[in-house]
Amino acid sequence: MANDQSLANYGYSIYQVGSEQYRLLQFGVIKLNSKTDYFERMLQIQQVLDELISSYKVEIFLAEEVQLQKNADTFRKLCYLLSFLRVYCYNRREQIQFYPPVAVNRWRKNCVRQILGLETGSKLELFNYLYNIMPAIQNTDQSDAVGLGIYMANELDINKGELRNGKLVNYKI
Repeated sequence: MANDQSLANYGYSIYQVGSEQYRLLQFGVIKLNSKTDYFERMLQIQQVLDELISSYKVEIFLAEEVQLQKNADTFRKLCYLLSFLRVYCYNRREQIQFYPPVAVNRWRKNCVRQILGLETGSKLELFNYLYNIMPAIQNTDQSDAVGLGIYMANELDINKGELRNGKLVNYKI
């Protein structure tokens, strides 16, 4: 499971990973109400993750590293969210491994530019590329989560995959 975590629009993607190829099973966004207390939103994320992880028997959890934000309050909340996700996985360590968070520039360079062969590795370039393959994709939160999943598969030395049949499921809380 790859996560473009946020307390507003939390992107996720879930893959089935075999010995030679990966297959996108589901992707989407957990849309959260920004007026709800951030801790309550983390608990809402946990409820959706419980459902997804249980349904798909997720074994590896990848999140983005938190980037320094212009707004100190946003940065602090994203750090809390990443810690929350780490504890979430730790409490389920018999089932799920929390993979070390990956910096945005690293997965964009290694995935978007090198694996997919795109020129700039930008958020918009990845979205447009994936939209041409899977027109159901709706926004960059979803495309970033799918891109993170491709990066993760490549880290596991699995370089072939199927994206077209991934099911789009968004949650609005």
